[in-house]
Amino acid sequence: MMPVDKKNRILLVRQYRLPAQRYLWELPAGRLDPGETPLQAAKRELAEETGYRAKKWKTIAVFYASPGFLAEKMTIYLATKLTEGEKKPMEDERIETRCSPRVNSIKPSNPARSSMEKRRSASSSGSVT
Repeated sequence: MMPVDKKNRILLVRQYRLPAQRYLWELPAGRLDPGETPLQAAKRELAEETGYRAKKWKTIAVFYASPGFLAEKMTIYLATKLTEGEKKPMEDERIETRCSPRVNSIKPSNPARSSMEKRRSASSSGSVT
């Protein structure tokens, strides 16, 4: 999920990631527990990892993270109207939180479309890149 506070800052978590062999700043996230919906999992993970809860949730993206070899579907929610509480990380989690610099607007982009538009524009002008 992408939690955004009233100052338009994105709440991030920092934890050690073995594959990267270092600490990384990232959006709060986690796995689905059996019988859980993606939204239920997002709400649980936000509270566990950060202590925050959100009053408003909106789906902003649903996609396969790496469809070439994983069947895992990812859902990203915009979580707003945050209230602070006590975080409850799992026993083996060491999580730090912070807010990013202010975000002026959150607009989805479509890089594939803009790339296609560039090719169309180049082909109509006679140049191809």
